[in-house]
Amino acid sequence: MIGNQDKYYTQLDKDLQQLAMVDWATFVDVVGEDAIIAAKVCILKSQGKSLTQIANKLAISKMQVRTRSEKCVKC
Repeated sequence: MIGNQDKYYTQLDKDLQQLAMVDWATFVDVVGEDAIIAAKVCILKSQGKSLTQIANKLAISKMQVRTRSEKCVKC
């Protein structure tokens, strides 16, 4: 598993992490709003939030939450 994780620690990955820290708006433009919402759904789901709570928090439909949460990996 550690060898597999190495692919996420390239210089480009570090640059992307730095971009997220210093310029969130540009980071969102680069990775896309859908990816950000999908990540937020996964984080909120891992915190035990219900579909309704997540939908309300993110101002999206419960169906969108359900669809995105099916693709979540353990956060």
